[in-house]
Amino acid sequence: MARCYEVVLEIAGDDVRDLRARACAPAIAKPAGTVPPTVVWFSAPLATRTVFTWDESAYGLYAAVTAPKPSAALEPDGEIYPALPRVHYTFEDSGFRVRAGTGAHAEIPNGRYELANGAPVAITAGLVQRAKVNGTDVLSPLNAVVLPPGFTAEFAPATKLYVWLQRPAAPGTVIAPAPDHAVEVDLGGPSRTIAYRYDPDGARFVPCKP
Repeated sequence: MARCYEVVLEIAGDDVRDLRARACAPAIAKPAGTVPPTVVWFSAPLATRTVFTWDESAYGLYAAVTAPKPSAALEPDGEIYPALPRVHYTFEDSGFRVRAGTGAHAEIPNGRYELANGAPVAITAGLVQRAKVNGTDVLSPLNAVVLPPGFTAEFAPATKLYVWLQRPAAPGTVIAPAPDHAVEVDLGGPSRTIAYRYDPDGARFVPCKP
């Protein structure tokens, strides 16, 4: 069943001009599980109003044979979207395949996505998720974990976002933990529409009414 969210970012016109002169743009990260975000989900063009929506019930998996590099965008060699939770997936030279049957496996916790590295080299892997940003579709990694050959990882979705301003970054750009001025957006509340406005005094986004 689809669980769609909408987040609105508002920036006053004068602030847009000032931020544009400083080459800033909103950056959004969505971590996996409880760990801090390590990848920019997407960076939206600077505007007075940015709207992004996504289906929280849909996740995928990606794998890349290139090691993650700080400030560089990940380049997946394979993606499967959407992926099914509690299913054994393996990434090999030929791409993704399902291991040991196609149904859910009791040993995988509910809501988790499992990926094994069946390639002869280490891979970078994690979750991907699709969003619509001001009407444009973006499919981008959410996290990055290095898996040696033969290793398996389980990925858990998170119900939070991090939003901040920085120089524009391509979707999937590897970052250090989100900066101190990043705002944590909790998706666990009753509303599926959440709005934030930019506060120039604090140089960060603050909640407002949709």
